[in-house]
Amino acid sequence: MSKALGGIRVTPLIVVHNAPVDGGGFHVRGVAVFPADRLLKLLRGNVGRPKPREAQRLAELAEMRLPSHQ
Repeated sequence: MSKALGGIRVTPLIVVHNAPVDGGGFHVRGVAVFPADRLLKLLRGNVGRPKPREAQRLAELAEMRLPSHQ
């Protein structure tokens, strides 16, 4: 996925909604699995200043280059 987004470092996450997650979260093959109510805290814990233009560019790249999972 990083390559598809121009080499930007990405962190895969599995966020589970409306289902219990044992122990509040765990890892499977290096991917964090945790309950949805912890997502906002995790995202806010990232360091650095928000970069809205870069976020928009990455969102557009993802839309074009990554397959839809609907």
